[in-house]
Amino acid sequence: LLINVKSKGVPDKFRELDDIVASMTSSFWMLLATLPTVGMIGQTQPNARAYLLAASVLSFVLPLSYNIAQTRLQNVTMSTGLARGNANSKQGSSIQRQTKRTSSSSSRDGKVKDDPQILQAAEETAIMGKMFDTMGSTSKAVAMNRDILTLFKVEGDDFSWEAGFTLPEIHSLGPKSLEVVVKTLLGSSKLWRSFLYMNSDNEEAKRRGVKCCMDALDIFDKAPAKTQVSDRSVIFPGYSAMSNIARTMTYVPPNNMSHEEFELSLGENFVKETQYQQYHHCRA
Repeated sequence: LLINVKSKGVPDKFRELDDIVASMTSSFWMLLATLPTVGMIGQTQPNARAYLLAASVLSFVLPLSYNIAQTRLQNVTMSTGLARGNANSKQGSSIQRQTKRTSSSSSRDGKVKDDPQILQAAEETAIMGKMFDTMGSTSKAVAMNRDILTLFKVEGDDFSWEAGFTLPEIHSLGPKSLEVVVKTLLGSSKLWRSFLYMNSDNEEAKRRGVKCCMDALDIFDKAPAKTQVSDRSVIFPGYSAMSNIARTMTYVPPNNMSHEEFELSLGENFVKETQYQQYHHCRA
């Protein structure tokens, strides 16, 4: 409860105060119904007494499981079902019609706007991905990231690590969508490279880890919504990761560039994106 108390300046993310209060209310009424009855019947009805004690104990767990865990899991399941285009499920199809349109729309001033439903679905899926990553299920965390990226593809297309995003899809990204795509690709790059700790000969993980990082940099550079992103620090980890890859791993530069040309452009773009923020500018 203390963690969930709303306070000024603290983000409201992962707050479940209302659900916790509702769960405690349910537990209170259950205990009010069972414990006095246990006291009244004593040892005369051992089966009934055992049943009531079990119900009392479960009253602490089940309301929380339903109000928080089950509800959150249901939302994530629907989001991932949407991302995977589960047309066989009527419920998934209904949600898909509502949310899987495009990740953004254009306003009168020509600026690209985000679709809040797409962003909500992406956030729900990202929570599950972080849970899998924390538990050490790297392959499942990668699958969750792929589901997030699928949300920003055109209708009916699944995201492919090899194909990535097309130029029209990059141009359709709003500022928040651009941040989500970039962060997800950089997170995926880190996850793919973590497979190398278990097997240094995993060429697929090495190739995809490098490509995700390159794609994140390329998308951020080409997306028109970049001009609407005031805080450029979202892309700084990408430049840091790519610099580390260039020093420690073998890779193939994009667009038939030489290693020298690619690394020079990498440094120049990093300097440009820092917008003279002293610490990052010196690093760049």
